[in-house]
Amino acid sequence: QADPPRGRADPLARAMAPAEDPPPPASLASYLTKDLPEIFVKYDKLWEVADPDENPYKSKYEAREFLEKAVKTLEGLMSGIEEGDDRERGREMMARLFLFLGKNFYYCEEVPEAERFFTRSLERYMRSPLRLEP
Repeated sequence: QADPPRGRADPLARAMAPAEDPPPPASLASYLTKDLPEIFVKYDKLWEVADPDENPYKSKYEAREFLEKAVKTLEGLMSGIEEGDDRERGREMMARLFLFLGKNFYYCEEVPEAERFFTRSLERYMRSPLRLEP
């Protein structure tokens, strides 16, 4: 197959290009207040999907990917933040993400992994000074 003329893109190449990840968040505070709530909305929508019998956890696995990416992003953002309110909020949100991951693994019948996430979540909640605030 001949290459397309210079200056004109091959329409098939664009259609087959992999989806790009969204740009990284500007700051931990913006990630906690803007991006994570959007992730939880997407997660909840996938959680409500009734999957076919042939692949009973398809949407749950997709939802899990959102949470796993959020954990990685949050860890990266928190690594560059000194102690303070944003860091504490980040730790509290990490505990919440671990709780959601635990529920996801448990629902998908992956109990040992679920227990690990439940334990990590509980540990972070118990260490958080924010747990004492209403």
